[in-house]
Amino acid sequence: MVKVVVIGLDSACWEILDPWIKDDKLPTLKKLKEKGTYGDLKSSFPFMTAPAWKCYSTGKNPGKLGVFHWFKFDKGTKELKVNNSDSFDGKEIWDYLSNKKLKCGVINMPLTFPPKNIFGFMISGCHAFDWNEYTYPAELKSYIKKKFCYELSPKHHYINLEKVIPESKELIEKRFDVAFDLAIQENIDFLQITIFVIDALHHYHWDLLKNKNSPLLEVWKTIDKKIEEAISTLDPDILFLVSDHGITGIRAHFRANEWLEREGYLHWRKKRRINKFSFVEILNKIGISKEFIASIFTLAPSKIKKWIPNEVIIKKAYGAQFVDEKGDLGISATIDNVNWNKTSAIVIGEGLLYIFDKNISKSEKKKLVNKLKNIKNPRNDEIMLDIKPKNSIYHGKYLEIAPDFYLAPKKGYYVSDKLSSEKKVFDFENKKWQAYHKLEGLLIAYGKDVKKRHEIKNAEIYDLAPTILHILELPIPEDMDGKVLTEIFEEGSDHMKKEVEYIDPNYYEEENEKEKIKEQIEKLKKLRKL
Repeated sequence: MVKVVVIGLDSACWEILDPWIKDDKLPTLKKLKEKGTYGDLKSSFPFMTAPAWKCYSTGKNPGKLGVFHWFKFDKGTKELKVNNSDSFDGKEIWDYLSNKKLKCGVINMPLTFPPKNIFGFMISGCHAFDWNEYTYPAELKSYIKKKFCYELSPKHHYINLEKVIPESKELIEKRFDVAFDLAIQENIDFLQITIFVIDALHHYHWDLLKNKNSPLLEVWKTIDKKIEEAISTLDPDILFLVSDHGITGIRAHFRANEWLEREGYLHWRKKRRINKFSFVEILNKIGISKEFIASIFTLAPSKIKKWIPNEVIIKKAYGAQFVDEKGDLGISATIDNVNWNKTSAIVIGEGLLYIFDKNISKSEKKKLVNKLKNIKNPRNDEIMLDIKPKNSIYHGKYLEIAPDFYLAPKKGYYVSDKLSSEKKVFDFENKKWQAYHKLEGLLIAYGKDVKKRHEIKNAEIYDLAPTILHILELPIPEDMDGKVLTEIFEEGSDHMKKEVEYIDPNYYEEENEKEKIKEQIEKLKKLRKL
C-alpha cells in the first residue's frame, strides 16, 4: 500500500537492542534482522539529533545546510539563536517527492517546526509544543487531537520514570495509530514516523538498560509491536528502520569551557562568571533547578504558554539558562558575560569549538589543538577526544560559519559546554546524564528485493535520501553527499537493473516552475481569459 516507510528510532543502536533480540524479547526486530539487510549507520558530525535527522532527509552534510547544533552561534555578533525548520538550507526527501506528486506523510521528526507545505501532511516534532500550530495542513491538528488525543511530548520530566514510562508508551502508540489512519486515508507513497522519546530515556536511565527486565524494555516492546502492525497495516514495498546516532554509557563528563577558562583561553567581563544579582543565581541559591522550572512550565495553561516565543522557552526553561540539579550552568546563561576582547576560544553546545583568530596567534592556536588532543581521563589515562578540524568534516557554502573544530568524544565520554559551580573540569559522579551519543547508529532495510540476512558495511546517514529517491524511480540531485545503497538489493532485482541517475539540482526547480505555469494556464482557461 505505501511504497516506502521509514521509522526513525532516535539513538537506537545494536549495543542496546542485540541483547534483547537474542533473548527473544523483541520478535519483530529479530525477524527484520533475519529477513532483511542490517548494520551500523554512521551519523553526521556532530553525532547529534540536530543536525543528523536533517542530514538524513537532505542527503547533505551540515556545511551545505548551515546548521551544526540545536543552537546557532554567530561569531561576528556573538548571538546565540535556536534553530528550527527554517534554519536549514536544503530540500528534503518530501520536497522532491512532492514535486513529482508522490504523496508524503511526515510525523514527529525533530526540527520540522514550523511545518512545511508538502504534498501530503506533516506533523512537527521537537521543538514544537502542544500549543503551537504544528501541522500541515493546519486543520489536521484538531483532527488528531480530537480522534487520538495526540500529544507531542510526555507531561512529566524524564527523570520521573514511574510516570514517564506509561506516558512514553502511549505517545508511541499514538504516533503509529495516527500514521496508519492518515496513510490509508491519504493514499500515501512515502511515510516517515520518528520515535524521539526513547533518546531522553536512554540518556537519563542508561543504568537500567543493563537489566534484562528493564522498564525501558517495556517501551521497546511497544515499538516492536507497532512496527509489526506497520508492516501488516501499511504493507510497504520497503521498510527502513534508521537512527540518527547511537548511544552509550558515560564514564566521565569533560566540561570544555571550564578547561578553556583554566588554560587562559576563555575570559569573563567580571570576576564572577555570572552576575551577582542575576535571576539565575538567585534561583540557584533557593534550590530551583531547570528541571523544576521546566516541570512547572509544562503544567501552565496553554493560553499563557502560546504567547511566549518558542525560542525563549527552549533557550530558557528547556535549555541551559537555569542551573540543573548538579549546580551546572549552560553557556547560554552566561554568554553575555564573556569578555570577547580577550577570549580566544569557546565551546558552544556539545563539543563545537569556536576560535577567535584576532585574539590568538597561529602558534598558540596550534598549541591549543595539541593540548586538546592529549586530554586524558585522569583515572585511567585514556585519550578522551578526537579533534576534527572543520575542513575535514564539512564542505559547502556554510563552511565559513561552521565551528572551527568538533571535539568529538571518544566512546564513553561526554563533552559539555556547562560551567560547574565547583569549577570542575572532569565529572565522574554525574548520575543524572548517564549516556551520550556515539557515531554508530542503526539501519535495517526489509521488503521487496532487499537482501536477506545481509550485514551492510560503511552505510552513512547521507545515503538514505538518494537511496529512497532511487527506489521511487526519481533522479538524484548531484549536490547530495550520499550514495545509493545498491548493496541492499538482490542481484537482478529491478532496483539493481535501473541505472542510478544523477541530475542537476535545478531540474526539480525547473519542474516546479513548469507546474506553476501549467496551473496558471488552467486557472486562466477556467476564467475564460485564455
